[in-house]
Amino acid sequence: MLPEMPVQGWILIALAVAAYTPALYVYRYLSDSPARHDVTAPPKDFSWRTPQHFYRNVLIVIGLVALAGFIFTSTAENFARSPSFFPLLIAAGGLLSLWTVYRGIVCGQIEPLVRGFSRIYERTEQPKRFWASVAWNGFLGCLFLWLAFVTAGEAPDRAMRGKCSNYEDHFSPSEAVAACNQLLAGDARASDRSDFLLSRGNAHYELKHYRQAQRDYAESIRLDPESSAAWYNLGLVYGGLGQPNQALDAYTKAISFNDRNDEAYANRAALYLNRQEFDLAIKDFNRVVELKPDDPEALENRRLAYAWKKDQAKAWQELGAIAAVDEESTVLLHQKALLSLKDNDPRRAIEYLTQAIAGNGRDRWAITLRAEIYDRLGETEKGKADTERLLELNRLDAGHGRPH
Repeated sequence: MLPEMPVQGWILIALAVAAYTPALYVYRYLSDSPARHDVTAPPKDFSWRTPQHFYRNVLIVIGLVALAGFIFTSTAENFARSPSFFPLLIAAGGLLSLWTVYRGIVCGQIEPLVRGFSRIYERTEQPKRFWASVAWNGFLGCLFLWLAFVTAGEAPDRAMRGKCSNYEDHFSPSEAVAACNQLLAGDARASDRSDFLLSRGNAHYELKHYRQAQRDYAESIRLDPESSAAWYNLGLVYGGLGQPNQALDAYTKAISFNDRNDEAYANRAALYLNRQEFDLAIKDFNRVVELKPDDPEALENRRLAYAWKKDQAKAWQELGAIAAVDEESTVLLHQKALLSLKDNDPRRAIEYLTQAIAGNGRDRWAITLRAEIYDRLGETEKGKADTERLLELNRLDAGHGRPH
């Protein structure tokens, strides 16, 4: 549960911790006033209660609340992804450390950062610990500032690498291509060049520039011949170019270097199905199910393979396994659609098929049947749209998936 908390959640917790003490002071100042003190009670010490401390703590609370709101803005998100974020964060820690040194020398007392804020050493009463704390805080401050300087120098390169890989899709494919071009123009190591070429190939693939992607993947493989990801991505490209035989060979290479590449197994199995090599397809689907036993799509693909082989007993057996994993799986929606047609309710059948397609946009069976029903109902435009969608899927059959 905790790892799923967004970064803003952790920052809010830190801000709440930081705001606790000043907020408590403001509360005590407003609730515990000398004017409300019972004169018959023993005298209380109100030396802690000063307007200067009150206003300072009010400003701190207001600032932290404003910062809590700021972290949810797009400006804060862009800043957090900028190359200057971590250097500035480290530099702020260094300046804070040096500020404690300056304040300690001026005031004659200091709080060592490592020991916590509950240990305060006086220069007059504990001179050795005082000066040791001054030296320690000064060392930390200089270390943080040096780290900030070093990371600031490396930040542009890290930012360019992040834009090239575009791991979380923060940038457009065109921006990723431009970043990779800039990195490849430099003097990068062979392993880095292989990664940059792989990332640029992914961006070209997203742009449907299959020929450029093919060249990048091939060059990446030349530099790193055992890259399962590059071979798998090359298979996707061959699928996009309508070259299923080359795609099959590429997926086989990907599997040879990583026998847990379930997507390569699934795509190769789909190619075997199209070639009516059912036993090879079922063997690959078996491996997919081993790797993803609770994935209803993997189970359904194996069921379809048995159905195409006309092994109805196995196909019905798979239906029970799918129902145990997911009662709303695609194959069950298929069955509901067929039952609706048997009951002369084509509209209800369309609803079930639409649900199946929404869950799996590559559900050829559902798309084909829905197109037929639309044609029967005289809704030819909708039927034509489904037919065109099916033709596009068939063209890209060997290229099912997203680059690694």
